[in-house]
Amino acid sequence: MHIRSLTILILSAILIQATTSPAMADNKRNNKNSAQEKKDDARVKAEQADLQRVRQELERDEKHLREMQKDLAEAQAKLKAAGRAEQDSRTSIEAKQERIVGIDQALAIQEEARKAYEAAAAPVLATLKDSPTYKAAKARAEAAHEELKKIRANPDLSFEERRRLEASASQRALGVSDAERDALNADPKVKPLKEKHDAAQTKVAELRSKIKAVVDTDPSVKSAHQHTEKAREVVDAAEAKVRKATQEVAAARAKVNREANDVSRAITADKANDNKGKKK
Repeated sequence: MHIRSLTILILSAILIQATTSPAMADNKRNNKNSAQEKKDDARVKAEQADLQRVRQELERDEKHLREMQKDLAEAQAKLKAAGRAEQDSRTSIEAKQERIVGIDQALAIQEEARKAYEAAAAPVLATLKDSPTYKAAKARAEAAHEELKKIRANPDLSFEERRRLEASASQRALGVSDAERDALNADPKVKPLKEKHDAAQTKVAELRSKIKAVVDTDPSVKSAHQHTEKAREVVDAAEAKVRKATQEVAAARAKVNREANDVSRAITADKANDNKGKKK
């Protein structure tokens, strides 16, 4: 009886061991899988939180960029208005000074002198261009122009050699102009007309220089110019801010892309671990 009871106890222990060991192993695996899943979930949530944070930073930086662009547009509009105001002021003072110094009369005299000079010079130049001397000078000038092209296209020449050759060819290229000038200066009818035209041109240049000096020193023009310069400084500063804000947006977008990739990798790793757990 005692032996039979002992045998029953041993068989019962073996049976219990056989039934509980797989269950314990399953529990261990389940506990391990549960810990990994919690770890994976925590990582995914952390990465998603980082992504949300950098997205908010990007929205903030984009808003700041739009504000800087708006400021720049306003500054540019003010600069444009200031420039128009300065030009209007200059135009007004110039018109007044032109009336005072008589620029219209000087221009009219210059135009009359030009027409008289060109009318007298035309037959002289026509005769010159039919002469063998002029034709030879023209041929030399054309050859010099071609030589200049070759000199400038030659990469083997030193700087000093190229400069020397260019100077020589350029001088020969002026042969036609020199011939025309000499012929006109030698004509007794043309020379005084040319001198009169040159004097008229000089007079107009002197008047324009005088007008410019008055305009540049006029208080209203100077004030308008100062406003323009200040407006330009504001534009320069606004442009710098836009450049900086643009760089910040680019950096924020790069961070968003990196965080999005981190979230994607975390989710992929989580799924991979889930599949490993199911296979076991």
